[in-house]
Amino acid sequence: MKLGFIGLGIMGKPMVKNLLKAGYEVTVYDIIKENIKAVTDAGAMEASSAKEVAQECRIIITMLPNSPHVKQAVMGENGVLEGAEEGTILIDMSSIAPLASQEIAKACEEKGVRMIDAPVSGGEPKAVDGTLSIMAGGSEEVFKEVYDILLVMGGSAVHCGEIGAGNTTKLANQVIVALNIAAVSEAFMLSTRAGVDPEKVFRAIRGGLAGSTVMDAKVPMITAGDFKPGFKIDLHIKDLNNALETGHGVGAPLPLTAQVMEILQNLRMDGCGQEAYRQSDPQWGGRKMSVAEKLQKMFSLEGKTVLFTGAAGGIGSAIASGMAEAGGKIALCDINKSQLEKVQSDIEAQGGTASCHQMDVTDKENIRKCVEEAVGLYGQIDVLVNCAGINKREGFMDVDEETYDRIMDINLKGVFLVTQAVAPYMKNQKSGSIINIGSHNTGSILGGCAVYGATKCGVLSFTRSMAVEWAKYNIRANCVSPGHIQTALTVPTWEHPVRAKYLLERIALNRPGYPEDITGVCILLASDASSYITGTEIRVDGGCIAGGQPWPYDTAF
Repeated sequence: MKLGFIGLGIMGKPMVKNLLKAGYEVTVYDIIKENIKAVTDAGAMEASSAKEVAQECRIIITMLPNSPHVKQAVMGENGVLEGAEEGTILIDMSSIAPLASQEIAKACEEKGVRMIDAPVSGGEPKAVDGTLSIMAGGSEEVFKEVYDILLVMGGSAVHCGEIGAGNTTKLANQVIVALNIAAVSEAFMLSTRAGVDPEKVFRAIRGGLAGSTVMDAKVPMITAGDFKPGFKIDLHIKDLNNALETGHGVGAPLPLTAQVMEILQNLRMDGCGQEAYRQSDPQWGGRKMSVAEKLQKMFSLEGKTVLFTGAAGGIGSAIASGMAEAGGKIALCDINKSQLEKVQSDIEAQGGTASCHQMDVTDKENIRKCVEEAVGLYGQIDVLVNCAGINKREGFMDVDEETYDRIMDINLKGVFLVTQAVAPYMKNQKSGSIINIGSHNTGSILGGCAVYGATKCGVLSFTRSMAVEWAKYNIRANCVSPGHIQTALTVPTWEHPVRAKYLLERIALNRPGYPEDITGVCILLASDASSYITGTEIRVDGGCIAGGQPWPYDTAF
């Protein structure tokens, strides 16, 4: 029998390998090529899209991080429903919100595709040995039809009810696991600090009422200092967030879950989102990180998704490339698609991760689509960089209304619309960093920049409003205001002897700035190293000391 499998992360890879060992032909797809190679080397066949998987297979399994991923893979462009025949079965083994399962199932039903939600518990070790616990929702008839397939990957598979019941059961499981891990951590910290050997404590209590599968699995790893992630903190945050939202929806208070959620959010802020639960107390077998390791982690963008407007050239492409080198996954957005693709190619050639999204920052519907595409690919947006902008150097009385409107729309309204589209995702995940690219014109105006300067003053005002309004969601907003930066567009100015002389007289460092000079500040503001910085303007201008000097030469702008 030929099966399709979409999503080859920590869990998906071993699940596919078990299906191959059981004699199934498996066609796979993942957006990360390295993940595909890990299973094609074991005998799987590669597809170029989720649509192609559906065209080739009548039973398709998805194993993806979150609801937006599954929606994109199933309902999006080149998704499962574009390629699936009537009668195809979709088994979604992702852990997502129950309401999302119901929404996806409804879309499947309209296409004649039958779906069950069948999330799993057990983490990577049980995915490897094929003993996952599987909890399913949907048609019992479909469940029975795929039962033997499920038991290749799991030690048990239980039908829990209608569509969404599987994920509701999984949320209950995740609540119990999270609270259990927290309790185990606290109890063993108590005994360790009191001078009692944690291994002896473990042997003494594991057979009693306090004993649990969590204790048996986690305590030996913790005492050995083994913190290799079998399930990442970011993913447990996602599950608990879904549990809290579902609890609110059905009127079930979850106070302990909310408390553990706050603990996990603090771990994420410490840069541990891509790790397992970590205990670094040296008295308990863990190793304290060195200063260098802490600094590297603080400034790393590993595990963060950055949506970046104005990424096709100049300052934008340089900052985006630098953020990719720092470990970020970059959703590149610009109206110039061909140049955007070049930036993507350059990032990928350096081993980074990037995707292209042709965005017009003045088109609300186009922005919404691009943001949804990015969330579908990466699951979340951790950082937003608003860098799209234009200028036309003209004296105040020479600016026509059309030029005025276009500069205002791109530079100011664009920031407004894009941020409105991204902010709900950041609010939902209770974290985010917004970096708005301003200008030294917020404080020291050059002639010929009246409209441009006004838009950048507006961007700074937006930044401060965002910082004040969204601090309660742990969303930070800051403005980076570059000075006189040399890019392809400004080379003629810097090569002009009169203009260059005038500019250098204004700059204490006596040189032009370069796009790379902006990159470090933006990485700082995107990283956890700036967790207490918000509402701030950082001027990167080489010590530009003159403000509002009139243009003293006869040379035109």
